[in-house]
Amino acid sequence: MRRVDSSIEALNAAAARLRAWRARVLAVSDRVIDAIAAVDGTVAKLQATTAAARSNLLVPDKAPLWARGLGTQMRGELPRLPEEILAYSRSTREYVADDPRPLVVQALLAGLLMFALGRFSTRARGRLTGAEATSRAARLLECPYAIALLLALLASPAFHPLAPRRFTQVLALVALFPAIRVLVHVSERANLIGFA
Repeated sequence: MRRVDSSIEALNAAAARLRAWRARVLAVSDRVIDAIAAVDGTVAKLQATTAAARSNLLVPDKAPLWARGLGTQMRGELPRLPEEILAYSRSTREYVADDPRPLVVQALLAGLLMFALGRFSTRARGRLTGAEATSRAARLLECPYAIALLLALLASPAFHPLAPRRFTQVLALVALFPAIRVLVHVSERANLIGFA
């Protein structure tokens, strides 16, 4: 009987401790649920604000961008520009120093493509005559280095899957220049912008 009584007392004490732990776990769970609900509400507000901004972007009755306080926002952001540039250069240096092989391989690919497309372009242009030489496909042969650089930069996601976002954004920005060079040259408007 004494053993049964001591076991019952131990069970009651354990049950009391478990009830306290259960109350604490439920309180933490309630706080987590409240935080999740707050985050969901904020995300919904952001989505609604983004949708409203997109729908009102090209509305004729809306004020122009320069009359919506854009200058004030830019003046507020400009002091942060040096800090952002330093953060970008630091993250880029760390990424390249951690493993420079993808960048080296990408540069070698660009050089190899430039060499191959340059030789191909020289040979192909020598064979084209007359109307063939003025076609858009023939004009593509006149900018082999831009095409090679563009192809090498388009492979950036495969070469740099773990790169910082700013690094990939800069590579995408650099890829615009050879793309513009090719498009302007093919569209016969090379003299308009000065990419000839």
